[in-house]
Amino acid sequence: MKQTMKTGVHTLQFSSDGQYLAFVHGLTLRVVYLFHVEKLQLSDIIIQNQ
Repeated sequence: MKQTMKTGVHTLQFSSDGQYLAFVHGLTLRVVYLFHVEKLQLSDIIIQNQ
């Protein structure tokens, strides 16, 4: 999960603050959803971001 967040933050260092906040908010909701409901999918996402 840390790698997923790191990837998102790194990707948006070049975006405006508004886009950055919107992305982080959406990513946070997605990670929380996957963590509680789709743990296997969360593992797949972490592997893809390595």
